[in-house]
Amino acid sequence: MASDRGRDVSIIGHAETGFARAPWLGAWRLLEPELGLSLDALASAGPKDRLERLNRVAVSRGLFLRAEQPLRFIAHAQDQALAMPYEQAVATLGGVPTRVNGPGALHDLLNALAWLCFPRVKAVLHQLQATAIARDGIGTARGRLRDGVTLLDENGIFLVVRDRSDAIRLRERAWYRLLYEDRARWDAEICAVPLGHGLVERLVRPFPALTAHVRTLKLPPAWFAVSPHEQLQQLDRVAAARLRARPPLPHGLDPLPVLGIPGWWAGNQDPTFYRDARVFRPRPA
Repeated sequence: MASDRGRDVSIIGHAETGFARAPWLGAWRLLEPELGLSLDALASAGPKDRLERLNRVAVSRGLFLRAEQPLRFIAHAQDQALAMPYEQAVATLGGVPTRVNGPGALHDLLNALAWLCFPRVKAVLHQLQATAIARDGIGTARGRLRDGVTLLDENGIFLVVRDRSDAIRLRERAWYRLLYEDRARWDAEICAVPLGHGLVERLVRPFPALTAHVRTLKLPPAWFAVSPHEQLQQLDRVAAARLRARPPLPHGLDPLPVLGIPGWWAGNQDPTFYRDARVFRPRPA
C-alpha cells in the first residue's frame, strides 16, 4: 500500500457513518450519555448548546483544571486564539479556551472531550507546561519537556499492556509480530486508547503513514476485565500519576502507525500492509 500522505483511506467507512463511530473513539463515546448527544450530533450542535453540554459534564463530575479552579470551557474567537499561547490563555481566561465556530472549532471540541475523558492526565500535562513556561518563559523553542508534553497532548496514544514484552516489541518496532501475528491478543491483553485531540482530528481523514506518539503503560490483568467506564477511570488515574512521576520527553514516546492497530482499519488484515517500510519504518541503527 502506498504511504503518501494524500491517499484517501475513506474505505474505513467512518466517512459514511460519522467520524465519531470510528473504532478508535470507543472510549470517547462513553461520554455520550452524560452529554445527552452522540459525539457527531455534538459536533453539529449550536455553539451555546455545545458549551453548555460540555460544562454540564464538567460540573456534574466536579472536575478541576488545577488546584481550586474548576474545569470550565470558555468560548474563544479565532483572533483571540492567535493572540496568546494556549497555557497563557487558560491562565488569563480562567478556563479552557474553546473555539465554537470556524477554523479550529473541531480541534477545540476534541480537546474539550479529551479533558472530559482524561481530566487528571490533562491537568498534569497542563501543569507541566505552565510550570515550564513560568520558569523559562515562552521563548522561541519549547525545550524537551514542553515538546514531549505537546506531542503526547496533541498526538498521543496510551498503549495498555499486560506483558512488558509488548512494550519492548513496540520500542524495537517489531511491527509484524506485535500488530499482525499477535492481533488476537489485542483488546484482551493489549489496548490502544487515544489521548491526542490533534491525532483524532487527523483521523477524520486518515492516511497510511499517520503515526501517533505512544506512552506505554503496563497494567495488571484485572484492568482488562473491568467495564469500559472503569477502564477509562483507572487509566486516567494511573497515567496521571506516572506522568507526574516521569514527565513525557520526546525520546520516551514510541511511534506507532495507527492504521496498523488491529480493528482500526479493515485493510490491515492483509499482512503485506506491514511490509511497507515507508509506513512501518525499522528502528534506527
